[in-house]
Amino acid sequence: MKNSILTLTIGLITFTVFGQSCSGIKGYAFERNVLPGAAHHTAVSEGGRTAPATPRSMKSYLIYLEHKPDLNIIPGILWVAGKPFSVKGEYLKGAPSLVTDDPNDKILWDSVATKTSKKILSIQAIDSISMEPSEDVKKKLTDKNFVLEYTINKKNKLIVIDSAKKLKKEAMY
Repeated sequence: MKNSILTLTIGLITFTVFGQSCSGIKGYAFERNVLPGAAHHTAVSEGGRTAPATPRSMKSYLIYLEHKPDLNIIPGILWVAGKPFSVKGEYLKGAPSLVTDDPNDKILWDSVATKTSKKILSIQAIDSISMEPSEDVKKKLTDKNFVLEYTINKKNKLIVIDSAKKLKKEAMY
């Protein structure tokens, strides 16, 4: 009887410890080429020659974390292709629907999680910042992935998202 109670206690403690160490957090990254609001125009050089000036396309990133409803995540620094960005996080009321482009240029409707009982945190990169990555971040960084530093239960953690889905281009006005 004592052995079975001891075994049950050790089993429960092990389950509790490992259950908390499994994050249950899934990350999604989306990339969109954005055209700035400037309209196409003709540029005139000092010599009087004209040439069409096309606005430069920029990249915009959308990052989402899906996790259990009882967790509260505080996003920290987002590393995109080795460059750090300050971020703003906001919990969504539902799953986002996004228009993606597949390799055949067909438009697809895609949703991070169509119906979920989990929480979805939208993370937006705000400003590029100047800082060196920690040793933990350095080990995870590549020139193509996304690494998010975040805090959960007063502990600093990392999540790595290997690549981003391409979204339909968008013009900003």
